[in-house]
Amino acid sequence: MKIPSITLAALVLTVALTEAGSFGPGPWANGAYYPGQFDGVYSASAYGTNLGGVIGFALKGGKATTLTSGGSNSIAVDPNQNYFVIYCKGRSYAGETIGTVNNVKSSVSGGLYVGSSDLTSVAYYSTNTTYNTNGIVVNTDVTVTTVDVPNGAGGEFTAKLKADNAIITFSGEDTGTFSTTFNGAPISTNTFSLSGLKVAN
Repeated sequence: MKIPSITLAALVLTVALTEAGSFGPGPWANGAYYPGQFDGVYSASAYGTNLGGVIGFALKGGKATTLTSGGSNSIAVDPNQNYFVIYCKGRSYAGETIGTVNNVKSSVSGGLYVGSSDLTSVAYYSTNTTYNTNGIVVNTDVTVTTVDVPNGAGGEFTAKLKADNAIITFSGEDTGTFSTTFNGAPISTNTFSLSGLKVAN
């Protein structure tokens, strides 16, 4: 049986177009394999010298998942999906994360903010000395005042996309910075690495 040449040409063209479509992302999805491919929940481990923890962030419509309301001086991300918990130099810090994926540049980046730890009690001492009329010390009272002082933290991270098809993964070697404060004054700045993946849609 002979197959008409026009039918054969149509069959070859159909197979070629099907195969071509599986080579990479299409222009209709802004470089993604399908629209909304990068939306979802991401989790990464953070690790470095005297530092370890977890960073999580989520994207919906290409941007961070947000709450319906927030203060004028705050970024109202959903803290249940955009968070970090980092143990650094003997203290644990928890805060919020905002992250993004740039699939065109094959990069992941984000910020860590409003990080806080348990309060540290600081004792302030003051003395009150009483003198008699001859200038001799009669009494010295020492007053101790204890104040709870906040510990804060924040930072940033960048990473490279390692895989962006069936499983999205990313990593960065010494590409994160985590800074800690005590009573508003800087204490330390630490470099960390991270390794993460998309864990849910």
